[in-house]
Parts: sequence; structure tokens; C-alpha cells
Amino acid sequence: MPTTINTAADPWENVFNAVPGTRCQVKLPDVGARSPFAAVKQLVMKELVPLINETLLGLSDMEVTRPAILLSKKTPAEHAITQGPHRDWPTRRLKNALKKHDGFPVGVLLSLHNGGVLHLWPGSFDAEEVREQDRISVKLQARDIVMFHGAIVHEGAGYQGAVGEHHLRLHFYTQSARGINPWPISNETEHVRTI
Repeated sequence: MPTTINTAADPWENVFNAVPGTRCQVKLPDVGARSPFAAVKQLVMKELVPLINETLLGLSDMEVTRPAILLSKKTPAEHAITQGPHRDWPTRRLKNALKKHDGFPVGVLLSLHNGGVLHLWPGSFDAEEVREQDRISVKLQARDIVMFHGAIVHEGAGYQGAVGEHHLRLHFYTQSARGINPWPISNETEHVRTI
């Protein structure tokens, strides 16, 4: 990673979050050869992602989609709140895709720092709302990897700390199975109510 990170500059962009500007991403396919993130893209796309696909999923020939570096800024306690429950594929697309496509999308999250937290709601594949008490929290240290079904409701944690500190993760999706009808990729995010 570059030694200095300025999330106000290209190629960083804001990601939805309850506290605006505290969660950002770099979409690796958009990183050019002269970008300070070019070496990161090369490492992720040519070495790390194929290794994860082959070792954990046995899918060495499957395309990886939506690879991104995610950054959460650390903030004072009052702003260190969660991203909000969501899934990365809208329910209507998921249900339509199940009728005619092979497998399902698998989310992969690799923590690059200690102290990461990912919240998940087990069994929430088609839920329109989730209960706070049903949430589980997965605590991550650097190099930990979490894989989850692309339809599960999840959210990134808020991070408390000094201004300028941050937490980094690598996030991408891959397919669960080979087949002639691979899962369609969507760039929509569906928010889910908390009750």
C-alpha cells in the first residue's frame, strides 16, 4: 500500500455509511498503471485472489468480481457506528437468478489490519428486516479471511480511534460453482431495516 493515503483524492470514492465520509473504497479494476495503487492491484489480481480461489474454493479458473480495497476511518466514539445492514445483491435479482444460474456469489473479506469486525445475520438470505439481537460479530486480525454467501445481510463495523487512523480490508466476490450459467453480477446494494 502507498505510505500515505488521501481518501479525498482519486482513485478513492466514498461508500455508503451512516456517518458520511468515514468509509471509502478503491475499485481495483479502475486503477491505472501510473496509480500509486498499481502494485497493490497487481499483487491482488495476479497472486492473492487466485491463491484464495484455488486454496479455499478450488476455483482456479473462476473470474473474481468487484475487487476493492475498503477503508474505514477511525473516529471519536460518537461517530464510530456501523455501516447499516445490507446485502450486495437485491433480493429480486437473487430470486430470479436462482431459477436459471449455477451456484451463488461468495463474498471474500481479507483483513489487512488487526481489530477488524464484520457483522452478519445468519439465515438472512431473503430477509426484509433483521433484529439487532440476531446479529453475530466476527472479529478479525490481520490476514484473517471470511467467506460468506453473497445474499447474507451484513454490515461493516464502526471504528473508534484518532483522526488519521484507519482499518483496511480487501473485498471481492467469486462464484461458488462451475457451470454454463454463471451467476450474474450486479452493482446494486439493498439496505435492510433493523427492528
